[in-house]
Amino acid sequence: RELESGTLEVLISSDEGIQRLQLQAGARAQWLTPRENESRKNWWLADLDGDGHEDVVEHTSDSDAPLRWYRGGEEGLLAPAATLFDRSLSDVEVFRTADNVEIALLDGSVRQLMRRYRLDHGDPSALGLQRPLALDDATKSAWTGMWQGDQRVLVVADRKRPQLLCYALDENGLVRTAIP
Repeated sequence: RELESGTLEVLISSDEGIQRLQLQAGARAQWLTPRENESRKNWWLADLDGDGHEDVVEHTSDSDAPLRWYRGGEEGLLAPAATLFDRSLSDVEVFRTADNVEIALLDGSVRQLMRRYRLDHGDPSALGLQRPLALDDATKSAWTGMWQGDQRVLVVADRKRPQLLCYALDENGLVRTAIP
């Protein structure tokens, strides 16, 4: 990632925390603060709050706070983690668009439920409304987010048939389109 000073650095995740290493001769890795011992399943750099600083969004195995947000600040510093979701999760994906960042997750406690979130300011929208996906055993399915032309989609491998199920993401929810 590029810092405000123009310096480039790489973030390295481990069970003991996240280290940052500036990409310049003689640089040494330093622990990113706040340093927390969490078993990360995945993490993303994304400007979740739209303030121009890259934040860290992490998916952990912690059952009380499996989805957490470290708000980014000047020169790559991070605020302490805030819990974004406090129940069991099966999987998480962060989508970056031209305007904002959205988070899609498969709920681990409710079968066949995908949730979408976006940190937003202003008028309420349909984002966040729940619509169950018609997927058997969705928590064990392989899925990813991608672009199909100019449309953002969620693609899920069907566990029973050799096909991909494609869900177009729009402002009103999910529209199902099957791709054989």
